[in-house]
Amino acid sequence: MLVYYQVKFFIVYFKRLLEVGFLISISPLVTITYPIDKVGDGRAQAYKAWLTRIIYNIFIQLIHAIVYVVFIFSAAEIAKTVPIVGILFLTTLSRTEKIIKTTFGLKGKGFSDEKLLDKLKKG
Repeated sequence: MLVYYQVKFFIVYFKRLLEVGFLISISPLVTITYPIDKVGDGRAQAYKAWLTRIIYNIFIQLIHAIVYVVFIFSAAEIAKTVPIVGILFLTTLSRTEKIIKTTFGLKGKGFSDEKLLDKLKKG
């Protein structure tokens, strides 16, 4: 069971690493197309979508790291006496991303999160 969760989280984090790497590598293209897109219709949809995606991916990594540290240290201490609770913590860890998404209204698809990004900019 523990090996399954280790492989699962490795795949999830590796996929996210590739996605953030790709978003960083296309950032020069996004900055070049920003003025062209802005002049066209007064809105920079590509830039907003790119910025939303990169902020989302970086933010969710931070939340995962905090939750992972709290759960793993707690699970390690509790699993010494009750091993089944340690496994329960690992299953809960995989569900925290869904909880965070629904709490903050994130969808991680770019255009759907523009309203949240605008709220964050306004303060």
